[in-house]
Amino acid sequence: MECSFDTIIYIVAGEIHGHDGIKALKAKYPNLYSHFSLAKEEELRLFKDCQNQLAAVDYIVAVESDAFVHSDRYNMVYGSDRS
Repeated sequence: MECSFDTIIYIVAGEIHGHDGIKALKAKYPNLYSHFSLAKEEELRLFKDCQNQLAAVDYIVAVESDAFVHSDRYNMVYGSDRS
C-alpha cells in the first residue's frame, strides 16, 4: 500500500486470517480498524442475525475512513469504487 503511516484504514467485513492475520499491516499502519476493534462484543451481538445491518455499518465507517480494505467480495466492494 502506498499511503502515509498515519492513514486511517478500515477493514471491511470478516476477520483476516492466515499467517499472523494483520499483525504486520497493523505494525506499519497503527490506525487500522475493523468493526471487531471499534465495537464492544455486546454491541456486535446486536447484529448477529442482522448481517445486512452490520454491512451498512461497515459501509458508513469505510466511507468516513481515509482508505478501506475488503476481506471478501460482497456487494459493498462493487458499489463503492473510490478510484
